[in-house]
Amino acid sequence: MEQYQAQNQLIRKKTGLLVSAHYGVSKLKWCLDNLAAVKEAREKNYLAYGPLASYLIFRLVQQANHFVDPANASRTLLWNIDHKQWDSELLSMFGIPDEYLPVCVATSAHYGELKVGDKNVPLTVV
Repeated sequence: MEQYQAQNQLIRKKTGLLVSAHYGVSKLKWCLDNLAAVKEAREKNYLAYGPLASYLIFRLVQQANHFVDPANASRTLLWNIDHKQWDSELLSMFGIPDEYLPVCVATSAHYGELKVGDKNVPLTVV
């Protein structure tokens, strides 16, 4: 993440965070650049990425919704805290295509239905 230190002030203004390898964008960028399976998924148009919460939502709800909440989105270095959306300038800076990102919905929303025994239970808070 050293190469982004010159943009630290811009990144902090947009995200509220300092440039750090701790946040999701560094891992995502590495995977996009280095993992054959990720490159193949992108070429075959079945790639999806996001914070761990989006993966859990996708895997747990029956509808396989690719959603995330703002709190988890904001820990990626890609979420604009003022505009409350994925930031096109940051996505471009880091070389991250936005079409594979989860849809961000409110923390309290209908994320889908969990199958619990023979019942469907709505997942409504992340």
